[in-house]
Amino acid sequence: MKLSFSLVLLSARSAFAFVPSAAPSTAFLAKQQSALLASRNSQKIASRSKWAKLKGVSDYESKGVTDCEDSTEDADADFIVAIGTSEVPASQADVAPLLTDLVKIQDYHPSLGTATIVSEQTSGIGAKRRLDYASGETSFFETVVEENGAEMIRFELTEHPFPCTKMFAQIETGVIDENNTGFKVNIEYQIAPGTPEPVVERFGKGIQGLTIGMAAGAKQLFVKD
Repeated sequence: MKLSFSLVLLSARSAFAFVPSAAPSTAFLAKQQSALLASRNSQKIASRSKWAKLKGVSDYESKGVTDCEDSTEDADADFIVAIGTSEVPASQADVAPLLTDLVKIQDYHPSLGTATIVSEQTSGIGAKRRLDYASGETSFFETVVEENGAEMIRFELTEHPFPCTKMFAQIETGVIDENNTGFKVNIEYQIAPGTPEPVVERFGKGIQGLTIGMAAGAKQLFVKD
């Protein structure tokens, strides 16, 4: 399946260089929230404690929910969560560097040019990296705010051009069996007030495409020709 990631190459000079207009209508937000909440019940990804259930889950599956259950930041605020998953044909130990090595993201992020560590510490909570997209138009920082070795790492995004007040990215792995590992990418975001509806929709599609692409990219690293 060939994926297009043009939506995630949005730059501050184009899609995000907008003049804030009226906030999305109440009807629009209600419709969006209703659809996303419905997907929680019908399409929810298996929890990290039930990775075996990922067998048979499409590599190109993406989900959206609101009121992020795993987030401890501003629990009362609504977050939209895009999720992409894949089953990687490798052990969790072999997949672990995709989380623990902060520059490895450039090997499986579909739009990324380079990842550069900009903090003195190179790993663990507080470590910070700069991501520069291959387009040369988008860059931002990610700081580790939570991690658990090979199982999970969570970042806060800052100094980005996206129409969000807050953004977090989380990558998780889980053992399916000794030769297969579940890989999950979450991107959580809170849309900034005043963001035009077309930008909200386009951004949401782009972010979901990104989670799909990262999960699929991680799998491809271990697929033998």
